[in-house]
Amino acid sequence: MTETVLAPLPNPGDQGSCPFDLPPALDRWREEEPVRRIAVESGGYAWLVTRHEDVRAALADGRLSADRGLPGFPHLRADEPPMPPGTFSQYDPPEHTGIRRMLAKAFMPKNVEKLRPLIRRTVEELLDDMAALPQPADLYHDFALRLPTLTMCELLGVPFSDREVFQENTKKILNLGLPGAEVAAAYGRLLAYLGDLIDAKADEPGDDLVSELAVARVRTGELSKAEAVGAIALLLIAGHDTTATSLTLGTLALLRDPGRLSLLLTRPDLVPAAVEELLRYLPGLHTGVRRIATADLEIGGQTVRAGEGVIMALNAANRDPRVFDRPGVLDFTRDRAGRNSLAWGHGIHNCLGQSLARAQLQLALPALFDRFPGLRPAVPFEEIDFRENALFFSVQRLPVTW
Repeated sequence: MTETVLAPLPNPGDQGSCPFDLPPALDRWREEEPVRRIAVESGGYAWLVTRHEDVRAALADGRLSADRGLPGFPHLRADEPPMPPGTFSQYDPPEHTGIRRMLAKAFMPKNVEKLRPLIRRTVEELLDDMAALPQPADLYHDFALRLPTLTMCELLGVPFSDREVFQENTKKILNLGLPGAEVAAAYGRLLAYLGDLIDAKADEPGDDLVSELAVARVRTGELSKAEAVGAIALLLIAGHDTTATSLTLGTLALLRDPGRLSLLLTRPDLVPAAVEELLRYLPGLHTGVRRIATADLEIGGQTVRAGEGVIMALNAANRDPRVFDRPGVLDFTRDRAGRNSLAWGHGIHNCLGQSLARAQLQLALPALFDRFPGLRPAVPFEEIDFRENALFFSVQRLPVTW
């Protein structure tokens, strides 16, 4: 009997599709076999879940563990290095609950609202800087990456002047094409830097999150230094890279849809809905949310056994026609636009920094087009260098002129 060869998880742009479109295989699988086995990069197989209802339920199911150290976990690479202590996104309760609670206050909506004046000033200053650059400028590096980097540095208490340390190492950590040893080395450099920062903040604390962890958590023994460093690393990596990606690709998506852009600029009341809809529409975390079953369970009518891996395809769920009318179309006026999106995740592991990311995108997108009404890509769409071999789909650079 011939053994069936399992297909791998497709990437944006596979089979010649537009990178903003859902890979055709995912569209087909969601309709024909919404819970199916696929080949995993680390070897073996995992169950891929593609329908919105099933993905949402799986994300909230406590029998699916985020612990990457468990046997059978569907890793993104064969030589995946272990995550640092304190990487709470890879923890289950009660460990996850405890660390997340220590960090949550800074990211609460009411506290993020207090940061809006700072974010607004930062946006304006960065646009001033960009306007002074020779054209074409690089929207990704000259604006989109700098905004969340400055914001996270302010919130965490990380010197912006040290940004190359964490930006360059983050790029390596998120690069799925690098050997695990290089990823581990990049983590090591970042953790060493943050460890020194915690020590400095313990001696001279400021009004920032790293200082709070150093004084109120590490010094009291509530959290080890290694755990604090790992938690800060996670916030720093996720907090600047994902927002930069969303801002860059969101801008590009609007430039490719002049009618939708015009609507956004003439209807400021649509900005919050537009941000949610863009995040639903963009590829985002195209590698899926990965878990391992700790008990037998059923997902979408399929039995998943304890010890089997599960991958929740957020991009497929966010294009499910059962939930979104014309899912492949940007529509800021759709009923409850973006409300059912799973771009922020769901359940106990939903994105901790989503309120901060929302605020930055809501302020940055209209301001960018107000300042540069003639903004346009400086190269054809087909020549844009997309960053496909990374955890979060993005671009290497985006040359623009105005």
